[in-house]
Amino acid sequence: MRQARLRTLATALIAAVLMGAAIGVAALDLDSILARSGYSATEKEAIQSILSQADQQKVPRDLLLPRLAEGVAKGARFQLTLDVLSSSLRSLERARTLLESSPEGRNLLADPAAWSITATLLETGAKEQEIQMLEDAAQGNSAVYRKAGFLHASLTSWGLSRQASLNVALTALRSKLPPDQYLGVVDVFEEGRQKRISPDHLADRVTQALSEAKDLDDLRRAVLY
Repeated sequence: MRQARLRTLATALIAAVLMGAAIGVAALDLDSILARSGYSATEKEAIQSILSQADQQKVPRDLLLPRLAEGVAKGARFQLTLDVLSSSLRSLERARTLLESSPEGRNLLADPAAWSITATLLETGAKEQEIQMLEDAAQGNSAVYRKAGFLHASLTSWGLSRQASLNVALTALRSKLPPDQYLGVVDVFEEGRQKRISPDHLADRVTQALSEAKDLDDLRRAVLY
């Protein structure tokens, strides 16, 4: 079912969300993950080496463990999991550099989940300017920034152009819509598609309706009926 699939995003996005303290996910344990992995001693040493690099770069290894856990859970090839970990570490370092470049970003960097979603956005093709626009609109509120970043990435995954999804996310940030309802905007797009409304037309309708909508029900009525 497409609507259910929309809530299961790319591996990188899920990993970022799992790190959010607001979700209340228990900390992952490296030893227990490796015990389930079936990796050889040499392969486990390679994993430990990347995590040691993270320690040296002052990147919390907890931001990498969800990637490792998912690779193990899915039975992914060892080399693929190792490559994902290496790529994720580079993205987290790049995200830190970006966030450190502004006062708003430095506030966000204090929240590991906000750091992680920034890295995820970079991995999925977001330009630094897009992220900086989300930072500014969120005014340093990490919880709001995370939800807006997730909305942006979700709409891009749904099939909306990057510019259109950014516009919707920015408009949501400036609207009265509660941040906890941001992801429900994706459902509005899916319902619109079922009514054979084109993605571009939907984007225009949603952007206009967000200026008046107080909650998701208001938005749905204005866009779909």
